[in-house]
Amino acid sequence: MRSRVRNVGSVDVSTLEISLSGQITTENRSKSFMLERLRAGASVDASFFVRAQEAGTQVPVHLDLAYNGPNRRYHSTTTRSVSVSSNLVPRSGPAHNFGPIVKILFFGANPMGTPQHRVDEEIREIQQTIKQGSERDYILVDTEWAVRPRDITQALIDFQPQFVHFAGHGGGDEGSFAAEDDIGYAHVISVDGLVQAFKAVGRDVRCVIVNACRTERLAQAVAAVVPWVIGMRQPVGDRSAIRFSIGFYQALAAGKPVETAFDVGLAQVMMTPQGDDALAPLLLHGPGGTG
Repeated sequence: MRSRVRNVGSVDVSTLEISLSGQITTENRSKSFMLERLRAGASVDASFFVRAQEAGTQVPVHLDLAYNGPNRRYHSTTTRSVSVSSNLVPRSGPAHNFGPIVKILFFGANPMGTPQHRVDEEIREIQQTIKQGSERDYILVDTEWAVRPRDITQALIDFQPQFVHFAGHGGGDEGSFAAEDDIGYAHVISVDGLVQAFKAVGRDVRCVIVNACRTERLAQAVAAVVPWVIGMRQPVGDRSAIRFSIGFYQALAAGKPVETAFDVGLAQVMMTPQGDDALAPLLLHGPGGTG
């Protein structure tokens, strides 16, 4: 198995380590991959010799990544799938009503010139929460960092997710999500543009989570084409946004429906309140988003 890692940041990282887990056995000669330094903008291929523990067209494999950044050591986990044999092994757990494998696509952006949100911490908490869930082996997670408009459509085409999660900044005149332009500054995507993207290449998407301030307008518009949409009515603090995500994915990783996942996320915010953050999360039902 080969995985490519790219440093999309503006600084070098050091003591990079990648290890695998999931429904596979790793041979001793490739238990983990280590690299002394990965320069900014550079990429590296990591190879592993593995044996699958189950058959299927989408056997989940978890890649655990750790590296030293400017101030501390970072950890993250990405889940991908490999094909083993021709038939998917029937799952015994809840089906989520989304099929045997649930795919989650995470878009994160922290544009230059804006207050820096803890987007890296949010996705780390999401990944760790999913790993603790009873349904973890049936959930695939893909992440896109410093996301630009063209990255959104490409990732939707490539990954074909059922869940799409936006994290970062929102608002502006559009009441939409702030991606990055080609040099890293904020670009608030037009609401109509994102709706068109989901109409064109997001037909598998069942739920969109926009965990960013003042995105009610975007949520209302996307709900016209996606069964469930979560947005934020007002500004919400970093900690509350992360707590909402933890609660949402606790429920999702246990096989619970979207409505329950939303309620658990809201409960997490309400149990550790900060101002009126609990008033921010909004769940909308689109076509097919009932029950």
